[in-house]
Amino acid sequence: MSKPGAGRLRVNGGARRRSVIDTTFESLVRVHGPRVHGLLRRLLEREEDVQDVYQETWFALWKAMIRLQLNRDPWPFIRKTAVRKGIDRLRRRARSQEIPCAFETEPKAPSRAVGEEVDLGILQREERACLVLYFWESCTVKEISAALNVPPGTVKTWMFRARAKLRRHILRNRARTSEEGLS
Repeated sequence: MSKPGAGRLRVNGGARRRSVIDTTFESLVRVHGPRVHGLLRRLLEREEDVQDVYQETWFALWKAMIRLQLNRDPWPFIRKTAVRKGIDRLRRRARSQEIPCAFETEPKAPSRAVGEEVDLGILQREERACLVLYFWESCTVKEISAALNVPPGTVKTWMFRARAKLRRHILRNRARTSEEGLS
């Protein structure tokens, strides 16, 4: 036989605990939200995708708040969740093979002579994720390996291939630009 009012105590305790979790979660979003948004902006091409994946990431993190150990730095767990959600979005988009309408595409900005901008869209999703994590998020190969759940050798291979593709792309664009300048 249970004590009278025992259920009410659990409800109040649960409500109090939920309040603490909500407050903690809000502070996580406030502290790490801009960083997650920046990571997703570099990983995904379209702003609509960035916004959707941003929401999906924080929803998944809210559901996983119990697993998140607050005595440790939460950023690696948050980053891993965001990258995986971003890669999932890239996979879904590749499967659906969307064809952008003419009014949805934006003209590419001309590259600058110093610090050329390169379209990372020419890379495979895994290669792109590796470069974004390595160069923009300053992750080590070991951290990228853990985030993408692949061996470190695979990460190194993807990064090598991605840099080679970007190098070829830049050289082709420079050659094309110099030929147009001579004509």
